[in-house]
Amino acid sequence: MPTYFREFLVAGLCSFLLLATASCSETAEWAAKLRAARGAVASREFARAAKLLDEVIAISASEPEPFYLRGRERLRAGQFAAAVEDFDRYIELQPAAGPRLWERGIACYYAGQYAAGAEQFSAYQTFDGNDVENAVWHLLCRTKLDGIAAARRSALRVKQDRRVPMSEIDRMFRGQLSATDVLHAAETCPEPQRNAAQFYAHLYLGIYLDATGEPDDARVHLRQAVDKYPIDHYMWDIARVHLRELEKSQ
Repeated sequence: MPTYFREFLVAGLCSFLLLATASCSETAEWAAKLRAARGAVASREFARAAKLLDEVIAISASEPEPFYLRGRERLRAGQFAAAVEDFDRYIELQPAAGPRLWERGIACYYAGQYAAGAEQFSAYQTFDGNDVENAVWHLLCRTKLDGIAAARRSALRVKQDRRVPMSEIDRMFRGQLSATDVLHAAETCPEPQRNAAQFYAHLYLGIYLDATGEPDDARVHLRQAVDKYPIDHYMWDIARVHLRELEKSQ
């Protein structure tokens, strides 16, 4: 083998090894930052989580999970259009996740993308037809587009949501029950579910009153959901988001 050819092969092998080493280093850094971001979310260090996820995506933008996680953080932070963009990228990378991505529908609602939000909640209905919350958010999007009367006529039908007071919330949004009925169902819910029942009652009463033109009363119920009946669930953060957006408009 000629000397120059051996030198060419050695140089090529060295370059390959250097690239492989750099790639392994980047992969390890990406994985470490993603683990740290997950930990920050779990400990509710949301600003730190968002910063770490920015760094994760800067290293590699080809994996779906960081976009999903950052979308949730952006929604929580009120960066609604950016959240939708992250969720869209997540779906591009993992298309099978599209129908179940209810967070994207909520982000669309707050971003003013009501048609896209309604489509997302319609898609979720094919994933889970027993979720009153999904039907409520679909109705909220349609209300923004068509008014509440038309939205009620096109409301999604829920088969059976066993959570108290979801049945009453569903019927209130359809115009069939009052706020008093929803509160009564929550207040008489047996323990240990009563706190969660009261949280959801006040959350959706607040959102309903806001949608029907009673923002002052809406704030009262949303503050109760946030301060008096907190739960360990992402919807508690959505209650905070909605209250924050209402208070901006005062």
